[in-house]
Amino acid sequence: MKHRLQRSFLLLRNASSTWKIIAILLAFQCYFTLLDELPQKQLFFGLSWLGLSEGKFFELFTYILIHGSWTHLGLNLAAILILGSKLEYIIPKLTLELLATHAALAGGLMFLLLSPSNQTLVGSSPICFAFLLMLLTLSPESKFLPFFLSGKTLGIAIILANFLLALLNPDLPTGPIAKLGQGLENRVPKLFEASHACHLGGSLVGWIYGIYMLRPRISLKTLQQRRNR
Repeated sequence: MKHRLQRSFLLLRNASSTWKIIAILLAFQCYFTLLDELPQKQLFFGLSWLGLSEGKFFELFTYILIHGSWTHLGLNLAAILILGSKLEYIIPKLTLELLATHAALAGGLMFLLLSPSNQTLVGSSPICFAFLLMLLTLSPESKFLPFFLSGKTLGIAIILANFLLALLNPDLPTGPIAKLGQGLENRVPKLFEASHACHLGGSLVGWIYGIYMLRPRISLKTLQQRRNR
């Protein structure tokens, strides 16, 4: 137990890029809350088709800087801290920062593709899902509690779940599929308040990054063998 605590403390202490992301998100939330402008900034920085039609292309990235509430922010920060500190132990810090940036972009684009045009997206959850999927992809055979599933199986399940939930959004004009989503929402209230399409975008980026990191590397021995064939 003592060894695990020491290792966890070491991971957190050395996770400088993760702490940088957390500091940026926390600073924006504090600033707009103190100014009592959080609702207005959610509309200004949040991602929506209306904003893009007005030329606010910065919304493709700025939506992650604003959260609906302190609870929303706290849950995302906790996930980023736990997952990011573990990833920073095994991947370069620059890779982690690029992963977060690409997750934000992919989450925003997937939201625009699979969400109603009258909705506004805020929150850093695509970064959380990107970190989670990359961690699972880099540990495909490890068993993860409480499901006792391998990293590979759990990662595939998360991607499929987000994809299906995004399609089942009852606010989409998809006819019978939307009706199925409405029935599901009646049984699980507030299920579709989260943007599953955005989560899907972040998950896919994390999975792609993990696959890329695990790609076969070309060694000098491999090149020599190819030359001698």
